[in-house]
Amino acid sequence: MTLPQLVGLLSTNPARLWGLWPRKGALLPGSDADVVVYNPEAEGVVTAEDLHYLAGYTPYEGMRLQGRVRATISRGQVIYREGQFAGRKGRGQFIERGAAGARVGSTT
Repeated sequence: MTLPQLVGLLSTNPARLWGLWPRKGALLPGSDADVVVYNPEAEGVVTAEDLHYLAGYTPYEGMRLQGRVRATISRGQVIYREGQFAGRKGRGQFIERGAAGARVGSTT
């Protein structure tokens, strides 16, 4: 899978399906996109203690992975860096949806 295909699968197409594009799912002037810094060479093992959710367990415990997110930037602020939450709790914003299903699969 190419990087543009991955971006379409994980970002652009879901934003279009849910009526959020181009506010989300696009790196365009005026868009509110999150950017992920990813290292495809990193290797690791999944552990529940390394994950950032309340369940306390994961069905993927012990699974070996290649590739790791190094940082996430949201609205110009680093909110995740090297395994640690670096954002501010409660900084999320509600975004009202538009018409769903707009031009899925298109890149413009």
